Order: sequence, then C-alpha cells, then structure tokens
Amino acid sequence: MSLDTYDSATLAILQKAYTTWNDGRASTLLGYQPEMLMPDNEQSFVPDWNKHWARTSIQTVIEPQATLSCCVGENGKRRYETQGLCFVQIFSPKTNEGMKQARQLAIIARSAFRGQRAGNSIVFRNARIQDGLAPEVNCFRFNVVTEYEYDESN
Repeated sequence: MSLDTYDSATLAILQKAYTTWNDGRASTLLGYQPEMLMPDNEQSFVPDWNKHWARTSIQTVIEPQATLSCCVGENGKRRYETQGLCFVQIFSPKTNEGMKQARQLAIIARSAFRGQRAGNSIVFRNARIQDGLAPEVNCFRFNVVTEYEYDESN
C-alpha cells in the first residue's frame, strides 16, 4: 500500500477543493469565476464584498500510531493515521440573491469531497454544509466542513 506524506496529502486535499470550485459550475451560476483562496495566496487578497469568494484551509486534529509493528515496508518504519478537517468558507454579498447563490456554491464545494478519495490513501467523510451562521459585517458566510484521514509512515 502506498502511503501519503504530510506534504502530498495537504496538496491533494487543497487541490481537490480548488479543482471542483473551478470546474465551471460556479462560473455558470454567477457569470464569473469566484476567487478561491488557498493558505499560500490569501496575504495579498483584498475582498470585493459585492462578489462571492471562498477560503480553503485544513487542520490536522490527531495523528495516532496505527501499527503495533515497527516494520511497515522496511525495518524501523511505523504507520500513523492522520485525521483532520478541511474547511471551505464561502463569502457572499448581503443580498437575497447572494444568499441563494451561496447555498448553491456550498453544494458545489461539498461535492469535492462526498464519496471522493484523493492522493494515495486519503479518505473523506461527513462532508457537510454549515448554514445558519450569523452574517459577517460585509457578507453572508457558509462553511463546508469535511473530515479526512490518511496513512503516513516515518
């Protein structure tokens, strides 16, 4: 079994969100492609509160050792199971139409993870839309939260 590394898993999870966000459905819905910020490109971004946009991030929650043996592929290696959360925050203009469109964008973002896999061993579970969040000062916000796990050796 081929295992993922922290770097390859992080890239695969973020790429899954980015590829789905930019697959054409969002631009068909809105008439433009909304920006999706990744952890490495949000420093210079200035939000246009009249447009939709999203931010993606991941958070490792736990990394327990998953094997009792210290022989995983080669002597001295152990396998660890990394579990975490992927967040896609969707920001939308404070209009009735903005709220409706935000719901559709959340469905698109969730589809990146429902029933999907990524990398060598990444499994996604419990992809869900968090709605009913209190509005931000300048926008409505929806969150898409997905649990992930993958195996890694050291």
